This record gives sequence, structure tokens and C-alpha cells, in this order.
Amino acid sequence: MKQFYLLTVALLASFGLSAQVIYVDIDAAPGGDGSSWEQAFTTITAAVDAASGGEQIWIADGTYSEGVSVFISKQLIFLGGFNGTEATPGESNPFMNIATVTGDVNGDDVDGDFENNRTDNIRIFEIDSLIPELFGPGTPSVVFQGLTFTNGQTEPFTG
Repeated sequence: MKQFYLLTVALLASFGLSAQVIYVDIDAAPGGDGSSWEQAFTTITAAVDAASGGEQIWIADGTYSEGVSVFISKQLIFLGGFNGTEATPGESNPFMNIATVTGDVNGDDVDGDFENNRTDNIRIFEIDSLIPELFGPGTPSVVFQGLTFTNGQTEPFTG
């Protein structure tokens, strides 16, 4: 846990970010504005859309299926492993509070079967390739920590 906290602090320092947080909890009441656990967004897409860049997006345990690829064109840190009561990044526990982001839109994938029911699967995140050019070389653009990704599409983007 101490190593996780130190890594988070190092990431924040390298990003040069303030501690502005946007909260996501799939079990939150609809209509939240992401300003607290009590007012959390229920989707990662809503949090990304609300972000101006430089925020941390804290994601509570649960399985998130966005239905479309989440396009990211801003610097963001995504932290999973929360149960929806934490006040600091060091309190998250990705081993106990598993936050899974799935590309299985229909929810019909079968564990271990990598051929059937996969035509609906999407790329979970698409990160704008211009981010390093916009923010300078060596600047982290997007950080994912404490999240599990599953059943995403891996084919290269052709559009």
C-alpha cells in the first residue's frame, strides 16, 4: 500500500497536477456532477467529458461498459480501486475494490472463449496521438492505475 501511495504522489508530481478530482461510481444515483462520491458520475465517459485536463478521475469498484470507445484528448490520471468513501489516493485498494472497464458492449462474452460473441466488442479507450505534441515531450499524457481492462478490441484504428 505504501508503494502505491508513493507511486501516486510521484505521478502527480510528474504531471504537475493539482489534486482536483472527478468521481465515478457505477452505483451512484443518476444525475451527479462528479464533484464527490455522493455526486459521482455513473460513467467514465461523463467524467472525461467534464474534465478540462489535468484532473484525477477516481473510479469506484464495479464493472463499467461505456458502450462506445472513450476518446481522450486531455491529460488525465485514472485511478481505480476505490469503494466510494476514500478521501486520498493512498486509500484506494485495487485488489479489494476491483474496478473493471470492459469492451464487451452486449455483456455476452464467455471467459476463455476468444472467438464467439466478440463482434460487439470495442476499443475501450482511444487516446489522441497529438497529446505529447500539445503538452511537450516527456510529459505523461494519460495514466491508468488500479484498473482492470477486459474484452476490449485490439484492432488498429482505421477511420
